[in-house]
Amino acid sequence: MASRTAGHLVYGRAWLSTIVAALKTVPGAALLAAGKVRLTKVVGFNPQSSMTIATLTPDECDFVGYPAGGLALTPSAEVNVTQATIGVIGNATFICTDSAAPGPNSCTGYWIDDGVNVVVAEAFVPGQTVVFAQNGDYLDLQIAVAFALALSL
Repeated sequence: MASRTAGHLVYGRAWLSTIVAALKTVPGAALLAAGKVRLTKVVGFNPQSSMTIATLTPDECDFVGYPAGGLALTPSAEVNVTQATIGVIGNATFICTDSAAPGPNSCTGYWIDDGVNVVVAEAFVPGQTVVFAQNGDYLDLQIAVAFALALSL
């Protein structure tokens, strides 16, 4: 008996379009209907697929003006991210409204959750942080949740 591991999967665009559309709307509820974008202040943030909301929340940003539990994410309709990638995009803008307590935060990345599970997370480029220390400091994120049409394993 022979064993083989897949080395180059190619997904059908119609099937992936169905998955991408489901992020915005499925019967009963959208997969990201309760989607929230949350910022982390962990130095050296290193997202892992095993992360949970419970493990990330203690290190969530808490500068003045940060909405408790993050900002709602409204995904777009399907977009072509690249020729071989489709997905949805969304924006989130975080603004510091005061320099008073709880003090400055250095944001090092973000995650999106659906209220139950972490959907996706991203660390900023090493050494890149966004500091929320003064009134008006802000971060405007454009987030793409993308799926490759062709995937090499």
